[in-house]
Amino acid sequence: MFEATHCVDLSKWPQGTRLILRKERPHPGAQLQLHNTTSDGMRLTAFITDTPARVVPHQIQGLELRHRQHAHVEARIKDSGHLGLGNLPLDAFCHNQAWFEIALAAADLISWAKLLGFKDHPGIAKATPETFRYKVLHVAGKIVSTARQLYLKLDSSWTPSPAIEKGWPRIRTAFG
Repeated sequence: MFEATHCVDLSKWPQGTRLILRKERPHPGAQLQLHNTTSDGMRLTAFITDTPARVVPHQIQGLELRHRQHAHVEARIKDSGHLGLGNLPLDAFCHNQAWFEIALAAADLISWAKLLGFKDHPGIAKATPETFRYKVLHVAGKIVSTARQLYLKLDSSWTPSPAIEKGWPRIRTAFG
């Protein structure tokens, strides 16, 4: 990772703009492209910042960490669009305000359910809202009461069933 501000013409950018480059090993299944892949198979990524020098601890590494953390925020915002924030379907402001609150509550409930119930199942814990809805929320099941205990019965042929049956008591306890 290094600063490449001096290697390119940034005169059309605001004063203090800096260019940071980073080489990284591509994740499995990544679609590599000729223009951003080095000769040793590493992927080259870049980002621009206007943060002055010596503001962030461990300057370049700290800037890169902050940049990656911001990407998580943007991913959550994008996911919220799939939970009802992609459009505001009603005419009146107060009705759209209620829609917005319900969509935010849905986003929070899904986030908490993934965190609490599926921390040991990364495929579900890191799933997008669409995938989580398909794998967990749209599964037909039956809540059975036996000896004053509640159990969740699911179709055993459904691949995520063991993960859901293991995560359900944790979610129920947390929200119960």
